[in-house]
Amino acid sequence: MRAHLLTTLIAIAGCLAVSSSALAQQPPTTLPPAATAPGAPVLVPPEVLRKVDPVYPEEALRLKKSGDVVVQLDIDDTGKVTSATVHQSAGFGMDEAAQAASLQLQFRPATRNGSPVRARILYKMSFTLKQEPAPAPDKAAAPPSAGRVRGRVLIGQTDAPMAGARVQVQLADGRTVETTTNADGVFELDAPAGKASVQISAPGYATLSSNETVTAGEEIQISYRVRVTAGPLEVRIQGERPDREVTRRTMERKELSVIPGTSGDAIKAVQTMPGVARTPMFGGMIVVRGSSPYGTATFVDGTWVPMIYHFGGLSSIVPTEMIEAIDFYPGNFSARYGRVTGGIIDVRLREMGTDGKYHGLAQVDLIDARVMLRGPVPLLKNWSFNLAGRRSHVDAWIGSVMSSEAGIRTAPVYYDWQAFMETKPTAKSTFRIGMFGADDRLEMVLKNAIEQEPGLGNSLKGGMRTARLQAFYKNTVSDRLSLNATASIGLDKELSQFGSVSSVEVNYIPMLVRGDVSYRMSKELLVRAGPDVIVYQYDADVRSVRPPEPGQMEGTHMDRQMILFQEKGYFSAPAGFAEMEWTPTKRAKVLLGGRVDYFDESNKVDISPRLNARYDLTEGFPRTTVKAGVGMFYEPPQIIQVIKNFGTPGLKSNRSIHSSVGIEQELSEEVEVSVEAFHKSFDQLVVPTAFADGTNGYANTGEGYSYGTETLIRWKPVHRFFGWIAYTNSRSMRRDAPDKPIRLFEFDQSHILSVMGSYDLGRGWRVGGRFRLVTGNPYTPCEGGILNTASSSYECIQGDPYSRRVPSFHQLDARVDKNWKFESWNLTAYLDVQNVYNRSNVEGVGYNYNFTRPKYQSGLPIIPSLGVRGEF
Repeated sequence: MRAHLLTTLIAIAGCLAVSSSALAQQPPTTLPPAATAPGAPVLVPPEVLRKVDPVYPEEALRLKKSGDVVVQLDIDDTGKVTSATVHQSAGFGMDEAAQAASLQLQFRPATRNGSPVRARILYKMSFTLKQEPAPAPDKAAAPPSAGRVRGRVLIGQTDAPMAGARVQVQLADGRTVETTTNADGVFELDAPAGKASVQISAPGYATLSSNETVTAGEEIQISYRVRVTAGPLEVRIQGERPDREVTRRTMERKELSVIPGTSGDAIKAVQTMPGVARTPMFGGMIVVRGSSPYGTATFVDGTWVPMIYHFGGLSSIVPTEMIEAIDFYPGNFSARYGRVTGGIIDVRLREMGTDGKYHGLAQVDLIDARVMLRGPVPLLKNWSFNLAGRRSHVDAWIGSVMSSEAGIRTAPVYYDWQAFMETKPTAKSTFRIGMFGADDRLEMVLKNAIEQEPGLGNSLKGGMRTARLQAFYKNTVSDRLSLNATASIGLDKELSQFGSVSSVEVNYIPMLVRGDVSYRMSKELLVRAGPDVIVYQYDADVRSVRPPEPGQMEGTHMDRQMILFQEKGYFSAPAGFAEMEWTPTKRAKVLLGGRVDYFDESNKVDISPRLNARYDLTEGFPRTTVKAGVGMFYEPPQIIQVIKNFGTPGLKSNRSIHSSVGIEQELSEEVEVSVEAFHKSFDQLVVPTAFADGTNGYANTGEGYSYGTETLIRWKPVHRFFGWIAYTNSRSMRRDAPDKPIRLFEFDQSHILSVMGSYDLGRGWRVGGRFRLVTGNPYTPCEGGILNTASSSYECIQGDPYSRRVPSFHQLDARVDKNWKFESWNLTAYLDVQNVYNRSNVEGVGYNYNFTRPKYQSGLPIIPSLGVRGEF
């Protein structure tokens, strides 16, 4: 159950003469041939940007030992080495020296189709004793016709140096000399004038031959590029999920923290994606493709959470620093997910570093303050921890802003906290356990009592608390078998009090188990299945007024009959799913699946078949992909709609059929365009109704539809710039019964445009902007008022439902970041300005006491948020 009571309340208003520096390093960043085959993803290995020579161990020097150490490096998507493990040992202290130097290397990150990704490579460090140089030849005896050859060997089309490559040169006088490239990929030698034949070779690379001409008394400088072939060394691209859904929009960490208008909050970026409607100020809801706000579910590493945003949507409950990426599914999603008819937001947490060091940050701005610390767990081998906490201080300033703009005084406060521990039992498995939670508290005092209900008072209180104890496990058991599992138990608490006549306190203890087992039966066929079970214990204490009977004037809260409801109990919603992923060719992928859900409060079983397909029209780059999907989706009724006294037991689940078709086109390494058309039909919608016996309740008589097109032009964060242009054109309609007139859905927005860009100016400076233009929400007007003599107050004479709209919303946000890098820590200052030109956007419509004069309710004015952040 997601009652969103707080949302509703707010909506109301990183030895020999030897020298220890004789170290040849060779980064074996090779890719298998299939990586460059037509139709395969474009994989580019990491490139060394900063080389670090290891210290030659004293023991090896004393014993005159040389050797090669191969180190397995884990490199994150920023190019930082997070882990170094000895793969091939040389002993005599060389292993430890190689590990220490490896952790100081800096890479340009690996990319997949132009996007930075994490990678695992094997990196060789060679320890070679330098022999005393041979006596220099008598310069007088040197042939006068000698020249010099200086070459630099690079890997492929990158600028990464090839260290340790073997260079053989056949000189003009018939002699053959041999040397190797140094750590910078450079070799030098003297050569007699005339023709010279150069041959360069290295394991895993194609042999390169070239003929050069040496001129007496001159030096020739040449760059050679060796082509990657196959080899025993690997680059493993991590973090890539297969495309199982028709549409999955993923935002990586590099993008998430610098989007203008979000104050660096990652999850708020979802609000600017195609298909997402804008909800009123302080709404904190997600409305996707014309579905209800309750129709979109949010997950944190597979654990469902009832709230992803703090009050008013000012920030989310998971800090950006702990997030690896956010997957957003606007429709036709996999059978792994259910119980909703809208979309899915799945927040993937970042794996904890294993470099053996402690890292932390502290940040403060106008919205909130946060701290985080992560590193190895003392006394526990191979365990890492991550601790974080945040507290808002919006209450220090928003009261004065709102009192002048919206006629209320408010004192909102929120907290959130996270504590995780993680280990890798094997090289291919991860286990994480931890807790996270949030606490929102709100008190509002209206400057004046509500004109239509003076007896109700002018106070409003609310609170929402959520906490989860979570265990997460994933294991790639073999090339064929893998499994994922998440289990959690939590506490959700909802509190509200409106004046003196309404109060609600509900406590939930949710217990959830989700997971899947995947088995590859053949090269073409993968099957996957798993459970998705939720069980709730609840304790509800409700004091409210009974809704008006049919034909009865609404009246005021003060003259209606009170309802008292106190109850404890359980409800459950077990489910299971199965999918078959068929890849008949390299170009095509078909996903056929389904799930079975049971909701005990209504004693109903829902069966949801789903089918998705993708096909690459072209092989290789640039890729052109067509996609389509159709499926059935169920959303059980809200608990309040099926319990006695408030609801109608036995209701069916809301039902929706999703269908969509689209195309994706790569225009360049950086730019991709996606266009998608969608349609949703709704039936069995739970709506309020009047029964024949004169009582009120709920029935499954509602129906409707939504349709539209979504266009996304995205610049990936490959170089200095990233951004997107997102445009949605849609329509969403509803009616409460087949014989009722069709009407606009309350969150129907015909046009939604979002333009965002962020550019790295260099020297630590980054600037960005975001512009949004959205059609105003519809509302039901009051065509005047009528006096209710029983309550001595006026009531609205309603016009046609949702027949008018508030003016369109438009807003410009801007952000400037400046980063300073010191030896062991970074400092960042930023200015994030929301509503740059101080647009007075309309968020709602109110009326005077007798409903004769409407008045617009405006949103927040310009908000400049200056912040500072330090991290080590």
